[in-house]
Amino acid sequence: MPKFSSALQLAEQTSPANPPAGWVSLFAKPGGALWARTSAGVERLVEPGILFPFSASGTLAVMIGSYRLYNDTGNALTIKAVRASVGTAPTGAPILVDINVDGSTIFATQANRPTIAIGTNTSGKVTAMSTTSIADGSYFSVDVDQVGSVVAGANLTVQVLC
Repeated sequence: MPKFSSALQLAEQTSPANPPAGWVSLFAKPGGALWARTSAGVERLVEPGILFPFSASGTLAVMIGSYRLYNDTGNALTIKAVRASVGTAPTGAPILVDINVDGSTIFATQANRPTIAIGTNTSGKVTAMSTTSIADGSYFSVDVDQVGSVVAGANLTVQVLC
């Protein structure tokens, strides 16, 4: 594994040749963005991910999100995905959560909200948001819109990946 004692510097280029099979090339396109290219010629932007986590310990109750996590990165961020998980699965009814930016839902289509089905522990990765960005200085909050009707579910974690 190579070690670097200083910054790795890459010359900007439009598109390099394909690397050998089993290898990936990293390169900088004009403008300075870091890209990866596979041996099959597939290119993708290399973006760091920022995870905004929320949690509520104990038995869940319906609640409006009063806790805020601010985007203080200095940049607008793209919301890539959301996931809700619980330690204790709900019974009788699913758990529904809603994620808000500055108090407004990111799910205009409410059926797309993260839903933890009866007897399961996660909503899975949810990517069908209608709002997909958060400005610098804006905040996330999480509402619990529904809990299980027999067993509410417990120990909720909600992850917002930007």
